[in-house]
Order: sequence, then structure tokens, then C-alpha cells
Amino acid sequence: MSDLSLQKQKLQEMEETRSTHIERLNEQLSALGRPVNAAAALEEVLLECETLEEQLESSRRAREALAKEVKDREAAVASLAEEYRLASEELDQWQLQWAEQMQSLGLQGDTPPARLGDFVESVRSLFSTLDDAEKLQQHIREIDQDTAAFDTETAAIVAAIAPELAGSPADEAVLRLHTLLSDNRIRQTKWQQLTEQVEETKREIDESRVDMEATKANLKALCTEANCDHHSQMEALERRSSDHLRIKTAVDAVEHEILEAGEGASLADLEAQAQAIDADGLPGRITELHNSIEEELEPKRTQLAEAKGRETKELELMDGSDQAALLADQAQSILAGIRTDAERYMHAKLGARILRDEIERYRQENQGPLVKRASEYFSTLTLGSFDRLATDFNDKDEPVLAGIRPGEQRVYVEGMSSGTRDQLYLALRLASLEKYMESSEPMPFIVDDILVDFDDARSQAALQVLAELAERMQIILFTHHLRLVEQAQQLRGAVTLQEL
Repeated sequence: MSDLSLQKQKLQEMEETRSTHIERLNEQLSALGRPVNAAAALEEVLLECETLEEQLESSRRAREALAKEVKDREAAVASLAEEYRLASEELDQWQLQWAEQMQSLGLQGDTPPARLGDFVESVRSLFSTLDDAEKLQQHIREIDQDTAAFDTETAAIVAAIAPELAGSPADEAVLRLHTLLSDNRIRQTKWQQLTEQVEETKREIDESRVDMEATKANLKALCTEANCDHHSQMEALERRSSDHLRIKTAVDAVEHEILEAGEGASLADLEAQAQAIDADGLPGRITELHNSIEEELEPKRTQLAEAKGRETKELELMDGSDQAALLADQAQSILAGIRTDAERYMHAKLGARILRDEIERYRQENQGPLVKRASEYFSTLTLGSFDRLATDFNDKDEPVLAGIRPGEQRVYVEGMSSGTRDQLYLALRLASLEKYMESSEPMPFIVDDILVDFDDARSQAALQVLAELAERMQIILFTHHLRLVEQAQQLRGAVTLQEL
């Protein structure tokens, strides 16, 4: 029992101790502003105390952190204060320097930086303008140097080529030199063309000599056959043959009329009858016959009247002798001469025709390729207005050139317009150049405003032909017509335009 009492006593003491602790804890909690539950168990109070302790610990740590932050910020404030002090000193020093700089620039010492921006921009623009001016000055100096060099070179060229231009301004001298250059180029081109023509003419002369010798031989044979000493006499023989032929025709007509009037009698019988007629009685007889003819043969009156007049005239010339027989003999002699001359004339004309055909055959064999190529160019340049070219002979048996239209109409050079003649010349020239290039090196082809008389369509065709030919040789075309420049810009192939 004593142990139990002892235990109870201890328990009571512990309860009292717990109560005491609870009271003290509640007192502390109350002092800290925490709500207090007097009936709360010790565990609950302890739990509340632990929670409070954690909160207090957290607050302590936060306070320490804040204290540290305050300390750091106080240090930062002190540092900033020092920096501010230094900055203030630097600002004061800078303001002094700023005032001095502004005054040196001619501005007020208290000029704000914001206003200085416009000034700086103006200064920068001024320096930029000065740089540009310096560049321009340098360019001007270079131009002056180039001009001096140009004047020196021009003077040297003028002294060497055209001394008569010495002392002229350089620009005028250059224009004159350019004109001289153009003229010399034209002369050179013409000289080359003439050289080619001379060579071609020499070849033709050599060939013509051979033909001439053959022609002389043929003419000599014809002269021998015509019984004349020189071929120049053949024209007189031809006229004589023509006269004889005319006389023969007239004689045949007279004989025919006499035979018709003779009512079946032969010419000899009529001559015998004419010899027996009294010349003095002819007028009356003629009158009788005239009346008879008018009455019986009125449809043939006019024709017989003309025959009567001729017969009357011839009878008046007769004196009753053998004049009619002499006339008949002369007529027979003339007829014989006419036959001989006609045969000779036929031989001469036949020989001339053969000679002309041989000359034409030779011309076709040698000029055929050139005329064929020129025909192709001519057809292109005239836009098909002409199909081809052909050679022909004029009234003097001289070779001439003609253009053949699609309907086979021949147009000779004198019948062409000036523009078409220019196109014909250009076609022949281009064909000659191509033939020249077959055996020689290409040479430049320089022309000046050859398309002046061409319309737009033919100008375009000509420019295209020149552009295609320029792939094989150098072609230079001078012009002052802007329309041709615009057309050249539309060409196929490489075309270089250079403005002078």
C-alpha cells in the first residue's frame, strides 16, 4: 500500500507539474499574443509552442537577412555617395571643359548638349562638302591634265597629218580630223574597190583579148566571104543589101503589076509591044484605057491608076529606041547583085549572131555565180519585189542588167527608183565581197548612210543581211538617223552600237 500511495503521490506531483508547465506556456503564449486554451492538453500546448518557435526562428532568420541587407545597402549607399561625390567633381570639371570647348567653337559656355547635335551635324555636313569639293578639285585637275595631254597629242597628230590645222582649237581640230578620217576611210574603201575592179578588169581584158582574137578571126573570115577588106565595111554592105532588097521588092511589085495588066502576056512580049507603041499617041490611048477601066473595072481603078501613072512616066522617058530592054537588063543585073549581097548579109548576120551567143555563153559561165548570189541579196533587200537578176543586151548589143519581177517582167536599171538602184548596188557589192572572201582574207566593209532612200521594212531587211554577213567579216555602218539605231537594236546576233 505504501508503494501505491507513493506512486499516486508521484502521479499527483507530475500532474501538478504539468499543470504548472501548461500555465507557464500559456502565459508565454499569451504574452506573445497567441490565443490560449486553458483546457488544452500539454501536447497541444507543446505543439502550439513548437509552431510558434518555428515561426520565431523563421522571423529571426528573416530579421538577420534584413539586417544584413540593410547593412549591405548602407555600404552601397556609402559607395554610391562616394561615386556621386566623384561624379559631381568630374561633372564640375567637365562643365568647365565644356564651357571652354563651346567658347572655342564660338558658342555660349552653357550651351546644352542637345543643341550641339545640330551644330555637329552641320559641321559633319560641312566636312563632307569639303571632301566632295576636294574630290571635285582633284577630278578637275585630272581633267585639266587629260585635256593638256589631249591637246599635246592632238597638236602632234595635226602637225603630222594636217599641218594646215595648226593653231586651231583642239575640239575643232578633232572634228576636222574625224572628217578627214571618214573621208580617208571612204577613199580607202573606194581604192580597195577600184583595186578589185582593176584586177577584175585586167582578168576580163586578158580573157577579152583571147575572145577578141577569136572574134577577129571570125570577122576576117566573114570579110573574106563578104568580099570586103575590113569589117567596118560590112555595115555599108548591110545597108546596100537592104537597099537592094527594097529595090528588088519594088521591081517585083512592078513586074507583078505589069504582068497583071498584060492579060497573060509575058514580060518580053510586053516589052516588044511597048517598043511598037507611038509615044506621041500614048496620051490619047491612055485616056481611052482610063475610061474603059473606069467603066469595066471600077473595083481595081485606084490600083491600076497608080500603075498607069508609073507606066506613063516610064514611057515619057522612052525615045522609041531600046530603052526598055536596057532597063530590063539593068533590073536583071540589080536582081543578081541583090541576091549576092543578100547571101553575104545573111552570112554576116549569122556570124554576128553566133559570136554574140558565144559571148553570152562565156558571160553566163563566169558571171553566173556572182549574179545568182546578187539575185538572192536583191530579192531579200526588195522584200520579194524582184525574184532575181538577169543579163541582157540593149539596142547597141551592149550587156545590161535587169531585175525580173515575180511575173517575169523585166525592169532595167534606168527604170528603177533611186532606192531600188541603191539596193541593187548593195546586193552586187555584197555578192562581190563574198566572192572575194572565197580566195582572200576578209576585209572591213565600211559604208556611210547607205539606207537613206530605204523605207523602214527594207532598212530592217538590209540591216539583218549586214548583221548576218558581219559574222564572217567586219562591217561598219555610219548613220545619223535615230530610226536606223532603233532598228539595229532589234537585230538578231551580236550588234555593237557606238555613239560618236
